[in-house]
Amino acid sequence: MSQPVVPARLIPETIDWSADLPVLAERERLQAAIERHQVIIVAGETGSGKTTQLPKICLAAGRGRAGMIGHTQPRRIAARTVAQRIADELGTPLGQGVGFKVRFSDHTAAQTYLKVMTDGVLLAELARDRLLRAYDTLIIDEAHERSLNIDFLLGFLKTLLPKRPDLRVIITSATIDVARFSQHFTDAPVFIVEGRSYPVEMVYAPISLEPSAGNEDDGYELIEEALPRAVVEAVDRCIAYEREHKRSSGDILVFASSEREIRQLAENLRRFGPPHCEILPLYSRLSVAEQQKVFSRGAGRRIVIATNVAETSLTVPNIHFVIDPGFARISRYSYRSKVQRLPIEAVSQASANQRAGRCGRIAPGLCIRLYSEADFISRREFTDPEIQRTNLAAVILQMQLLKLGNIDDFPFLDRPDSRLVNDGLRLLDELGALDSSLRITSVGRQIAQLPLDPRLARMVIAAAPLGALHEVLVIVAALSVQDPRERPHDKQQAADERHAQFRHEDSDFLFFVNLWQVLAEQKSALTERQRREFARKHFLSWMRLREWRETYRQLTQQCERMGLKINQQAAPYEPVHRAMLTGLLSQIAHKTDEREYLAPRNQKALIFPGSVLSKKGSPWIMAAELVETHRVYLRMVAKITPEWIEHIAQPWLKRSYAEPHWRRKQGRVMAYEQSALFGLILHSRRLVNYEPIAKPEAREIFIRDALVTGDISIKAAFLQHNQALIDDVTRIEDKTRRRDLLVDEHTLFSFYEQRIPADVASQKTFEDWRHRIEKSQPQVLFLTAEEVLARAADEHTETDFPDTMAIAGHGLALSYHFEPGHDDDGVTLRIPAGLLHEVSEERLDWLVPGLVTDKVEALLRGLPKAYRRQLVPLPDTARQLMDQLSFAEGSLISALSAALRQRGVVIERAIWAEVALAPHFLVNMAVIGASRQVLAKGRDLARLRALLARQPEAATGSAPETRRQWERSGISKWDFPDLPEAIDTDVDGLPARAYPALQLGPQGLALKLMANAAQAQRAHEMGVAELLRQACASEQKTIAAAMKKSPGLLLQSAKWLAPAALEQQFMLGIIAQLLADDLPRTHSDFQQILPRIRARLVPTALTLLPCVSAIYRLAHEAYRQLDSLTQPVYSLAVKDMQCQLDAYDFAGFMQHWPVSRWQHYERYLQALSMRLEKLPHNVVRDDRASAELQALWQQWTALLERTEARGGDSEALAVYRWLLEEYRISLFAQPMKTAEPVSAKRLSKLWQTLTQ
Repeated sequence: MSQPVVPARLIPETIDWSADLPVLAERERLQAAIERHQVIIVAGETGSGKTTQLPKICLAAGRGRAGMIGHTQPRRIAARTVAQRIADELGTPLGQGVGFKVRFSDHTAAQTYLKVMTDGVLLAELARDRLLRAYDTLIIDEAHERSLNIDFLLGFLKTLLPKRPDLRVIITSATIDVARFSQHFTDAPVFIVEGRSYPVEMVYAPISLEPSAGNEDDGYELIEEALPRAVVEAVDRCIAYEREHKRSSGDILVFASSEREIRQLAENLRRFGPPHCEILPLYSRLSVAEQQKVFSRGAGRRIVIATNVAETSLTVPNIHFVIDPGFARISRYSYRSKVQRLPIEAVSQASANQRAGRCGRIAPGLCIRLYSEADFISRREFTDPEIQRTNLAAVILQMQLLKLGNIDDFPFLDRPDSRLVNDGLRLLDELGALDSSLRITSVGRQIAQLPLDPRLARMVIAAAPLGALHEVLVIVAALSVQDPRERPHDKQQAADERHAQFRHEDSDFLFFVNLWQVLAEQKSALTERQRREFARKHFLSWMRLREWRETYRQLTQQCERMGLKINQQAAPYEPVHRAMLTGLLSQIAHKTDEREYLAPRNQKALIFPGSVLSKKGSPWIMAAELVETHRVYLRMVAKITPEWIEHIAQPWLKRSYAEPHWRRKQGRVMAYEQSALFGLILHSRRLVNYEPIAKPEAREIFIRDALVTGDISIKAAFLQHNQALIDDVTRIEDKTRRRDLLVDEHTLFSFYEQRIPADVASQKTFEDWRHRIEKSQPQVLFLTAEEVLARAADEHTETDFPDTMAIAGHGLALSYHFEPGHDDDGVTLRIPAGLLHEVSEERLDWLVPGLVTDKVEALLRGLPKAYRRQLVPLPDTARQLMDQLSFAEGSLISALSAALRQRGVVIERAIWAEVALAPHFLVNMAVIGASRQVLAKGRDLARLRALLARQPEAATGSAPETRRQWERSGISKWDFPDLPEAIDTDVDGLPARAYPALQLGPQGLALKLMANAAQAQRAHEMGVAELLRQACASEQKTIAAAMKKSPGLLLQSAKWLAPAALEQQFMLGIIAQLLADDLPRTHSDFQQILPRIRARLVPTALTLLPCVSAIYRLAHEAYRQLDSLTQPVYSLAVKDMQCQLDAYDFAGFMQHWPVSRWQHYERYLQALSMRLEKLPHNVVRDDRASAELQALWQQWTALLERTEARGGDSEALAVYRWLLEEYRISLFAQPMKTAEPVSAKRLSKLWQTLTQ
């Protein structure tokens, strides 16, 4: 037995029992029971007086002398009011004989014998007083609420009672499940005290729903829309009941499940409810002023719409009627999502009865339940105790601190769900409060010393070393009390505007720091009255501000006792939020789209609309809480960075590594690290050294990707030697298009793996080892030729796959690559730009001796089946054909066709053209320019020539220095050196060939170097003709005079040529005819030719002048007639004839075509004139023939473009072009005779010959 700690003389000698309370009728029985039993259960309804009278009965029973009488209350406000009431009844000042203690506020003294406190305060005292020696009696009031603290206390007391036989425990409860309490304390006696209440009539009025497929479910979602109408009807029914029973007007209490529902019901009642009623909301976040309206009498009837705070916490006066929809928002913690959910659920029977009891306090009442009696009977009997629906971290920590053993063995009234227990353990692990053996850590002991939620306590502990303790205490104190901000429903915008001045753009938490700073500045500058006015204007609760300040003061004192230093300088953003992050690691979130966030464990959430970040967001945030209503919301959030998370959460990070690979620059094997916390990826591709993570695997990668491939930045003889051996074999493989000569990577890997120690996995460790080992074994890492060859190579490789190809007397380099699909697959010929026009497609078609047989086989395989059947087996046929052919002589296709004809198989060139070959059967050309750079690449010679035509070194085939040596402009006589057929030179060391020629251009006559021999020949022909024309000045005058006299010539040719240009072209054409093939390339040859040209020039010109005059006369007339044919019916014919005339090139035909062709021009134009005469009578036939000709013309122009682009000879195509003109005569101008036989069949045959 402990010694008395309270002087007996302070206990009142007499106690006033005059109060008319039901519990006093049982006073003697209760006093006797307290004396005889260690535990008793007292059950009674509200109003029975048990809360205020039981402490007095204990005093009468002699308690409070060996220790205090401890009296617990679930809420702080109740602790204060109960203590005051008892002190008044005992006639003692509050804070002396009777005192109270709540968190951060102690109003007791040494002589206190009755201490009223919250249950949390009693729990906290266990840390200092394990056996609660300070008390000889404990009254646990309102035990039916089954809060977490109450359940823990009841469990602890069960273990304590055997150790404290002198201790008396009284459990008080509403008349709810008292048998459970009795059983828990080994069948403790139960005393039922009748309350002071009136009968309540119960009416069940289920909400009627519109018929739908979903009506089998009577959940909240189904009735939500119909609820406002049903409440209005229930209110009308209450008023009707009142009139029927002739009762005085009473107030109505309507229960609602949420603030939103309260607003909806209030709005609907104002619109459709009875007149002259005051509609009052009531919920916990309501401002104090608005709450007080509920407790003060009004002029008329009041309808109070309240959440379940009006069920037990607050007593609303003058209630005669209760309307109960039967739903409430119940806080439930989800161990799966780690979210504090607030689902709307059907209330239990016990809660429904508590609601009904609210209208039987002052008179008989009426309770209308908006659900059926069957529904009521089917509901669970009691609300789940808090221990089965909340996080248990605080309880577990307290148990560990008190060494109460395993939570599974603790005698809770209701055993908590093991999943909630495990979740609490995980949270304590996250906070660093427990170690891996579930023993409390030093951090855990510090957390337990702070009267805070474990998360908040962890923030405080982390803040001191970061120099941010003051700011974090301000925030934590604010989070520990009710939010001081008020937001009246009718002044929400004004409140938001006032509160906005304290906001921080990135953090909701810093609102409190900013507000605190303003309040601190005002404390010294303003009176209390002025500060109260400031709070009112800024929609701040003065009472809550005081509570916040007091909480901060108490926390500050506790931190000082714990040795935590409070910073004097303001802390910046980062340390404040890093400290807070230590308590919120599992309440971070990552932005996934414009509004949605991903929280831990794949939980999708939105930022609560009132947050500063609700609109602009942030990639990463932390939240004070995750709350689920109809959506999961992140409340009270702040911007953070993944680097902070990673630094703080090191022990809980899950790291994975992907794509380990060798990095030559770093000289080590690297991998991409992904770090994640609770399923959220913080970093996805951070490059890290892989060797410390997985050395054996890093070693394998190092050997395989650095040593085997030679991709390592070291200078070592073994590496050069080994790579040279491998390159030799690889070159043979590329040439022969096989991959079975070089040993595989595994063999090379094994070579190095067997020689290199197990601890070598990077360039540095390798080099350290190599330098040591090579001192005694210098060739330890040298491969031999036998070790790199899997089988012997073919001895004919060098001749079948040469390293050069002969082009224009030069051996151009060949390279080989075997990689189907690669741009360089096959043979690549490196062609200097200056020799591009020397390359022959015919030579390229033969490839190299080692590949041409395979190409022939591929050509045969690509033939239509009818041909292939005659040639099987194709591999044998290909080899036999190659035995008949001489390599690189003529065209491969022509040679193949000829060899096949000898076998009786005739294949036209058009058939060969349809065969699609794999790219490696076409030579890949790399055109090399200055500084050896590749100007262009491809397998189409014509395309490469066209592509490079504008580049000087490719277009002229010579270097700038060579061009400066040879090229001249403004030439009027032969005063330049003799011109060789070709000039061999080089461009930056690369061979090149150029062809000097005289060239007539817009700026006159010039000497140019050209890359193409055929183009140079044509240019030189006209250039020499121009030089001869300039030398024949007197002859030119005679011809000019004759042309002027020719009737209409100058006028009819003016559409195309000016007189001087007409005269020049006429003479050039004639001179070119007179020169024939006798083109001078030296000064002496030119001088020999000149007299012959002078002698024949004028006679020839006078002979040809009538022909030219007729051509321009007929052309002029033809265009005039075509311009007059504007009717749509002639459109096709007109288009064809305009195309025909344009192709005659009246602006340059005399310069481009020989004189022999001029005479045919006159016939062509006469035939066109005949066609125009017949056209009006023969439109259909003309259109048909026009369409045929257009098709033939288009295929010819396409072939001409391709041939010229390839640099091929277009002379052969001219035969077909003029035969088309004869075909026109046969179609449109009969009976005019053609110059030679012509038909569609003859044209087709000629076309086949051309395309072959």
